[in-house]
Amino acid sequence: MRFTVITLIYFFLLINVSAQKGPSFGKIDKAELESKECPYDKSAEAECLYDYGEVNYFINGDYLTNERIIWARIKIYNDKALDRANIKVPFYSKGNNVNVLKISGYTYNINDNGEVEKTELEKNAIYRQKLNEYYDEMVFSLPKVKAGSVFEYKYTVVKKEALELDNWVFQQSIPVKRKPV
Repeated sequence: MRFTVITLIYFFLLINVSAQKGPSFGKIDKAELESKECPYDKSAEAECLYDYGEVNYFINGDYLTNERIIWARIKIYNDKALDRANIKVPFYSKGNNVNVLKISGYTYNINDNGEVEKTELEKNAIYRQKLNEYYDEMVFSLPKVKAGSVFEYKYTVVKKEALELDNWVFQQSIPVKRKPV
């Protein structure tokens, strides 16, 4: 019996260790910054290098909580795409059952010495804007974005008493290099 339990624990640990991993939030490969154009769409003004979403459900007292984690990494190739660093996250706000939390982000540039320079999104640059009686949005702009920059952001949407998923868009108006498997 003891051997069986140990074998099962080892098996489950092995599955976790061998799972594929994507890039890490807050860490970037310098090659992503050095690229001058999208390799599979030379006319692209920007490229989504990584588009990640994760949904979790939790029992929280008497209700079910839906937590959705969103993370995106974008490469800017020219000035036409600079507006992509202005992020708006709309959400249903009536009744306070939905919140957008844990917003964070970074912009990466190569400085004059050829080193990667990382600039963090400041908390005072994030604000909540009322759209109407039903919807608000969280608004923020990634700092120091210019042609050649890579920026990434991450946030969590928490819904109380929610079983349904929000619409999840898998296509964008710019090329998407990698979606998680």
